[in-house]
Amino acid sequence: MMFDKLWFVASGDDFICPKSQLGHTESNPDMHHLKARLFAIVLILVSLGLIYYNWRQLFQDGSYSMKLAAFGPVVTVGGIFLLISPSRAGKPNTTKEKVAVLLVLVVGLLAGLVNWYLMDPGFFGR
Repeated sequence: MMFDKLWFVASGDDFICPKSQLGHTESNPDMHHLKARLFAIVLILVSLGLIYYNWRQLFQDGSYSMKLAAFGPVVTVGGIFLLISPSRAGKPNTTKEKVAVLLVLVVGLLAGLVNWYLMDPGFFGR
């Protein structure tokens, strides 16, 4: 469609201006992925806050959330992955993208297991 390549700008009289004249070019990919990067920062901050809360609860009350200990770092690692490569946000299409997502998940689960072990080594038989 013709209007897919145009951007509407209203100022006084309505007129049509190409996207490239408004600064929306393919040469500026950082702005294109701004939402993904902001979402990644929110994910990282919230998960780090929950991990901190879990550790604080462990030191103060002697109890902790097992699920949060295991899966909080998964969200942190996923947020870091999204921050590094925001173009990979969404459903993976190629085999290479699927393998990358699985590797990120495995690294996140390993980080969660390390966090859980550090919180409660007795659970693992030590």
